[in-house]
Amino acid sequence: MYIEDGELRSLYQIASAEHLQAIESGLLALETHPYDRSPLETLMREAHSLKGDSRMLGVTDAETLVHHLEEIFSQWRQGNLEPSPDLFEVLYRGLDAVKKIVHEAVTGEPANISTFHIAAELIQVLHSGTTQVPPNPSASSVTPSATDDDLDLGLDSLIAPHETFQEIPAPPTFEEEAVDPKTLATPDDRYQIESVRVASHKLDALMTTIGDLSLTQQRLARQQELITETLNYWEQLQAHTLASQRLLQPYPELFALRQHYDHLRQQLDTLGRSLQQLQARASVDEAYLTAVVGGLKHEIQNLQFLPLATIFNLLPRAVRDIAKEQNKQVRLIIEGAEVTVDRRILEGVKDPLIHLVRNALDHGIESPAERQQQGKPAEGTLTVRGRSQGNEVVIEVIDDGRGLDRSAIREAVLKRGLYTEAELAAMGPSEIEALIFTPGFSTRQQVSTLSGRGVGLDVVRTNVEELNGSLQVQSTPGQGCRFQITLQANRGTMAILVVRLQEYFYGLPIDAIATSLLLRQEEFLLEVSEPTLLWNNHPVPIAWLAVLLGQQTPPQPPPYPCVILRQGNRYRGLIVDEIVDFQNVQLKPPHPLLQQLPYLLGVTLLDNGEPCHLLRPSALMRTLDDAQMSRVFQPVAKPRILLVEDSLPIRTQLRRILERAGYEVTTAVDGADGFQQLRTGHFQAVVSDVEMPQQNGIEMTRRIRQLPEYKTLPIILVTTLAGASDRQRALAAGANAYLTKGNFDQTLLLDTLKELIHEQN
Repeated sequence: MYIEDGELRSLYQIASAEHLQAIESGLLALETHPYDRSPLETLMREAHSLKGDSRMLGVTDAETLVHHLEEIFSQWRQGNLEPSPDLFEVLYRGLDAVKKIVHEAVTGEPANISTFHIAAELIQVLHSGTTQVPPNPSASSVTPSATDDDLDLGLDSLIAPHETFQEIPAPPTFEEEAVDPKTLATPDDRYQIESVRVASHKLDALMTTIGDLSLTQQRLARQQELITETLNYWEQLQAHTLASQRLLQPYPELFALRQHYDHLRQQLDTLGRSLQQLQARASVDEAYLTAVVGGLKHEIQNLQFLPLATIFNLLPRAVRDIAKEQNKQVRLIIEGAEVTVDRRILEGVKDPLIHLVRNALDHGIESPAERQQQGKPAEGTLTVRGRSQGNEVVIEVIDDGRGLDRSAIREAVLKRGLYTEAELAAMGPSEIEALIFTPGFSTRQQVSTLSGRGVGLDVVRTNVEELNGSLQVQSTPGQGCRFQITLQANRGTMAILVVRLQEYFYGLPIDAIATSLLLRQEEFLLEVSEPTLLWNNHPVPIAWLAVLLGQQTPPQPPPYPCVILRQGNRYRGLIVDEIVDFQNVQLKPPHPLLQQLPYLLGVTLLDNGEPCHLLRPSALMRTLDDAQMSRVFQPVAKPRILLVEDSLPIRTQLRRILERAGYEVTTAVDGADGFQQLRTGHFQAVVSDVEMPQQNGIEMTRRIRQLPEYKTLPIILVTTLAGASDRQRALAAGANAYLTKGNFDQTLLLDTLKELIHEQN
């Protein structure tokens, strides 16, 4: 069942997630202390609210199963059910089924759940015979159960007429007593909404607006500097005028000229007073705007921060299920769940964290029998810890298991041909341990439900590096292993090094940069085939950034501005045209036309108002490792493309795409202009819009094909006209390809262009 109403679907998604998380947390607490019935009151309340929400929105399967869960909690609370492992298994299966049904209701993806069979299991628990549970003297006292009406604080109470809506506090326990009307709340004591929920995409939009506002503030500061320069110029001009006037004093016959200077001085005095007032007002406005922007930026950034508990809360159930599956006893310790991190970091680190936890349970912690043979307690300990470290957040996954087997690592690496005996012999213990992050590495001989799925620790490291973070491992054989993820706490603001390639600016995250320097030709190692620098005793492969980005521009003469990238113990060098400056910038998502570029992390505006594309160091390093860098010294002749487009924004965007792909681009504003440009130059292909003034793209194509020398010239039309008849007219006129802007794919454009030029040659 899919909820059609978008607003109600969103509300149900948020409310049901909270109820399900509360129920799961309560079950985990009960499983640890089964005779402490205090969590059951909360479980009943959460189940009842979720049941009411599901009933109101027609999610009947969820309503049915949650109703049975509620009945079980009620019987348990009354002492009519004996807690047992089988009982918990049935409850968890029922809860998982509800999760899948809820997921179907909010996404439309089929749950593939047999509600009848799950309900039958739950009903069987209720009718399989009741056993009175003796009261636990140490258990917390339980307040009387609330009535159905008292508990029914479901989704209907969350629906508000505005886009934000209030959080509903847990309902109190009600007791029957007389109510004195005089004790009713006064207007000053009325209930206030203490918090609101805001969709994450709206926070992203606010952060983008703050970035634009910051740029305005920076421009105002530059205008203040311009006013100061103008005022200095005025002072010099006034002094020069006064000196000239004094020179005229001894000459009475120049009375008219002295009057002119007097008038000029009066005008300069007026101009000076105006400039001074303008400077004072601009200074006050700039200071005020700076304070407002800084405060607003700080507050909105705080809204983006969430506690690590947001993902740490997912671990107890996962650890419980995996340990049970593997017949292991594991105690999970969570520390630092209160540390706050940018939610975008949390979204990206969730999967790597869960993978490391699975890895610790599968590879690290031994079985109870094996642990006892080694003198360890049968129960293993897994610690997940979060902590702040300056502007970074550190997440550690620590187990007290067997640690890393270095001999097994060497054997696996040799077996898969990843390294040679000589290369392994030159490595230290930490370097051997780091080989577990090598693509294709595994010490497992057999596939299990946790391992051998084709996703190894190399993917975990890659995912962490995509967040501009690092992943390290420390191990003590026989005592355990520690994985440490280090990330920036705030992803919205980033410190970057700005570099230039031709007229374009690019940014590299500071955290990924080891150093920057100027390279002379003689500094390259001569004994290797690829350009390599020996830096701090590290051989560093070098490449031109323009080549990695597909621009294929010939290198500049030495010395070469070079940026050394660092990831773990790997170093790679990128040569650029110029190293510009360090800046703190606001990260914005790239335009849809550019989202397919693997190197692009985001876009921003620099202090001078120029656009800057932020690059992903991990993707650059992977490409550099795979490429044959010897070709970067060879100048490459660029194919010339004629781009015909009347829209300036689209023309600029397409020109940049083509230039980044290594083409030299000449632009024209319509078909007539395009034909004229074609006659005066030599081009390998034409990329054109269709609907343009004076002469459209189809007419231009027909005109081009009338000339014998252009019979085989590739012509690609890119247009919003997606009709079959439009396509047929274009192809009949002589176009080689017809691409629509509605589902524009720059990869398709570049691939088509490359193929057509290759066929022509």
